[in-house]
Amino acid sequence: MTGQRFALAIAVGAGLLAGGVAGFLTYDAVLKGIKDDARAEMESLIEQRAAAEQDLFADVIAAQTSVLDLFDRSYRALDSEAAQAIFERAFVDYGDGTRRTPPDLYDGFVSADGVVTYGVGGFMGMREGLDAERVRVFAAAYSAIRQAGPALVDRFDNVYFTDDENNMVMFGPRREDRLSYYRQDAPADFDFHDVPMIQIVQPENNPMGHTVCTGLESLLYRREERVMSIGCHTPARINGRHLGAVGMTLDLTAYLQGVVSNPSDLVVTHDGVLVAHADLMDGSTISEARVDAVSAQFQPRALARAVTGHGQASGVVEDPVSSGLVGYIRLDAPGWYIVTRRDYGPVQLQAAGFALAVALLLLMGIVSQWKTVASLLPFGSPGTREGEAF
Repeated sequence: MTGQRFALAIAVGAGLLAGGVAGFLTYDAVLKGIKDDARAEMESLIEQRAAAEQDLFADVIAAQTSVLDLFDRSYRALDSEAAQAIFERAFVDYGDGTRRTPPDLYDGFVSADGVVTYGVGGFMGMREGLDAERVRVFAAAYSAIRQAGPALVDRFDNVYFTDDENNMVMFGPRREDRLSYYRQDAPADFDFHDVPMIQIVQPENNPMGHTVCTGLESLLYRREERVMSIGCHTPARINGRHLGAVGMTLDLTAYLQGVVSNPSDLVVTHDGVLVAHADLMDGSTISEARVDAVSAQFQPRALARAVTGHGQASGVVEDPVSSGLVGYIRLDAPGWYIVTRRDYGPVQLQAAGFALAVALLLLMGIVSQWKTVASLLPFGSPGTREGEAF
């Protein structure tokens, strides 16, 4: 090997070594900076999105609070005679041990004082018998529901009052079934006291009386289907006594389609059950097999542990499943989290490209000085040996 070639080899080797070290250090520093920027950007986006995503459930809470105010006023104002008269008009003996609302409460009628009542259906199973207190509660509930329902119908197409003794009254004028199950078809032993919508409002499960929601569930009489609807309920308590709850069934198909329109977005419960993902949103009914397949891909339980462990209403954490970030927004009423995942792949490529450019520039700079390297070697400068051309 000639002196010049040896000098060039040394220059190349030194350049590779220096470029490699510089590239590694540059990659590490640049990657950290880009990751920090990506996290800050995601935190800003999550903060902006959080308020908008809470709007639906904030509206539910406000609406149910207004219904409870009507219920409270009616309950306190009714004496036993007035309560009995309202109750007898609203819930008639069905001949099978139950009481149900008569047809005109759904079809519509105008009372003597000019009040229009329509869209109301109800069922009273009365497992525990009918006492004066139960009469007063449901006279007040009927009064509140029939007044509030029409005012809310453009935002919520149903509102109802239930207790834990298989009694309910609902406003639902746009329901395709015309509430006929409750008004006519339900068997006398129709029992729903142990379903989630009743249990989640019980004092032992909800001591603070917050508005809470069920998971995705079917209607009471079509329990074999898992559909994109939930029930949200606020306990009705007066003087510390639990009397029942105001509720609404919400069709969340359109809402969830908007929330998870990006394939990197999911909705999960606080304990990691998958609620929604773009792959599940091609119809209103969800099969458990499809839920299981998407869950296996995205690991919602691991994501839920990460975001609940962060302890904030919204924020950004490291992705526990893959290399990346997870932004989240907690929806308090249903106990859900909107989760947005962002992979570090593009960030790593950007940092690698920057580091490679630095390494190549350093390598080229050192190699370009090979003549200087050669002059420092025992062979002398590149021009001292005749006939040695490179």
